[in-house]
Amino acid sequence: RNHYSKAELAFGQRLSRIDFVGIPVFIAWYFVLALCLGRETPEPVVKPPLPVIILQGLISVVAILIFLGHTQTLPPNSTDAIFHAMRYIGRWLFLTRHCLSLQAVHMVTSLLASLLDAPRLAALTNGMTLFVGCLGCYVTVQYFALVHYHPDIVAKCKLVRARDPPYYLREILTVLHAPAIFLSLLDVGVAKNHTALHTQCCVIATLLMALAYTLFYLALMSINFRATQHWPYAILGEIKTARAWLFFVIAQFGLLCIFVLAMW
Repeated sequence: RNHYSKAELAFGQRLSRIDFVGIPVFIAWYFVLALCLGRETPEPVVKPPLPVIILQGLISVVAILIFLGHTQTLPPNSTDAIFHAMRYIGRWLFLTRHCLSLQAVHMVTSLLASLLDAPRLAALTNGMTLFVGCLGCYVTVQYFALVHYHPDIVAKCKLVRARDPPYYLREILTVLHAPAIFLSLLDVGVAKNHTALHTQCCVIATLLMALAYTLFYLALMSINFRATQHWPYAILGEIKTARAWLFFVIAQFGLLCIFVLAMW
């Protein structure tokens, strides 16, 4: 509290309220996306062996804990650009939050489908598997490629680490971003029935969803920028031309495609 003004502490409380409102919204959002990707005729559920169910339970717990950890990060100071960028939708502005919330819902619903022998629920989660998986891979890879070593982030981490008490922001960010790719690979490679997955998960539909989500998220950031005059990621401020934006969007969509095809 010594490092925050009353306005900044109030902003932190506001972020918590926005988190609370956004959780049921993103649970519903998961099922909207799943209905778009799901196949019409679910196949009978083949109950997985006990070790797989235990694995599904473990990765569900890990996914939930990581998501909850993301809700408990300290708010930024008013001198930080993201303080202003988060003014209206809080942490839901970040793609990491989208990934962590969808991943948590996906892991829990996959577990429930196995425990309850629910063919319709299993079909929905199978249809979402590659999309959630590619988001998990994307968040981990892009965090370390674009954010972790960015000079602004390095400087901020050093600043808050020097406080009393120290805030280990760099380590916290690593813990929040690194597991997503491993949870995705475990879900796709071990926790799912591959026969049902190949029947109920459409690669073409997943690639189209990846394109749609790329454009959706770009629109979300652009609208938020018009409202706040701040980007959620410092690197976006370095993109100045329409051509550079086009290459950026193509690169992000291309990376998602690579993850989808690699997991398939």
